[in-house]
Amino acid sequence: MKKLSEFKGEEATTLIGTVLLSICKILKNKANFKAYQNAGAMGLIGSALVNTPSEITNLMAMLNEKKPEDYEVNGATLIRDAYEIFEDPELLQLFGMQS
Repeated sequence: MKKLSEFKGEEATTLIGTVLLSICKILKNKANFKAYQNAGAMGLIGSALVNTPSEITNLMAMLNEKKPEDYEVNGATLIRDAYEIFEDPELLQLFGMQS
């Protein structure tokens, strides 16, 4: 999975725009927003996986340089990719989980 800092030029602007739109959709979901308020990042992630899985899959696909329809998610890939997201401070910053 690529880190945000590895995306360059138009690829970077497209990625950031799409990530921000996905974050807005995830947080627009009332259950996700409430989970974030009550339990922070882990609450948001758990709630988003249940309530807005397509947004999570789209994000994971983009970061893996795949189209959403070509990204195959399973328990192992989901855990691996989620772990890699938590290792990327720039991406966490977009989610407001790191300053």
